[in-house]
Amino acid sequence: MEDIHEICNKMKKGINFARNKLMPALKEIEYISIQSEMLFDDVNENSLILHKVIKKSDKKRSVVTRNAVRSSCACIEGFAYVLKNALRMTLETTPDGTYSKKQREFITNQVSSGSGADNYKKALKCFAKKYDVNVKSMFDTQEFEQLKQVFDLRNRLMHPKSASDLNVTLDDAILLSDSIVWFINSQQEVFQQVFSDIEKQGEGLLVL
Repeated sequence: MEDIHEICNKMKKGINFARNKLMPALKEIEYISIQSEMLFDDVNENSLILHKVIKKSDKKRSVVTRNAVRSSCACIEGFAYVLKNALRMTLETTPDGTYSKKQREFITNQVSSGSGADNYKKALKCFAKKYDVNVKSMFDTQEFEQLKQVFDLRNRLMHPKSASDLNVTLDDAILLSDSIVWFINSQQEVFQQVFSDIEKQGEGLLVL
């Protein structure tokens, strides 16, 4: 039978777990879910439309692809900002040393510079690091390089130097479609791992 000291230690661990992991996670997930719902609605709709026009005429496919590139990149940038803002909201309760100096500066800075793909990478890596999820291999991939190509394409479409810069191809449509799938899967993988790890850590701590 456990003595009073063991019971007290379990209670302290449970309280610390709730304060430092469970409550911040719930607050972050609730905020992220509410703020990003429409973003993912748009991304999913872009994916559906792209699949429908892949075999359509070049003109029809080009119009849809250009609009989908602009919209999808805006959604990914929006999600990165939402993710960063969620971490900023709980920064005061985050244990010291959780983030590197650069990561902390990224989270606290209201303005994000650089590629939208890189900002998504930074935001997701910060979130993953807070909950001890390793995502290094996720970004050392061809899929992430393709996402960066999509943002390069978006920049060309947004700031054309000639009429030819507005041209998009079937390969561009396929590139965007594949990148949307990777983006959705990458964040889902991290969140599922976070949920699983929190559940495991909570077992035995919150029950005396």
